[in-house]
Amino acid sequence: MVSNISGVPILNSTFLVKKTVGEVLNDTRANPPRVKPSLQDAFDSELDMLGRVDPNQTYQTKLVANKVRTLFRFFKAQGNMPAVAEQRILVVDDLLATGSSLFSIREILQNQHGAAVSYLSYLSDA
Repeated sequence: MVSNISGVPILNSTFLVKKTVGEVLNDTRANPPRVKPSLQDAFDSELDMLGRVDPNQTYQTKLVANKVRTLFRFFKAQGNMPAVAEQRILVVDDLLATGSSLFSIREILQNQHGAAVSYLSYLSDA
């Protein structure tokens, strides 16, 4: 719908996949996020909980409490990464709860590959 209205083509997003629980834990431990002191206990608790989950399981956002979801990056680029450097990309999501998916995708597209990223979320009436 957004593509039809704007006239901008859709970028096939098959190059973005969810990480496994083990990959999320390894990445989080290797590159710890800045955690507000008021959230440190909750963050540590979530790390501990994820450490008890099968590391080969695909990461599910619902595994982590809302208040610390944005501290975890759970998407990765895989396969044929399109050339997005210096491109403007609009990420469209059907529902915005915590923004954790959008933050994770922005990390890949903007911070790792140099695209300018904006977001659009809407509620689906499916």
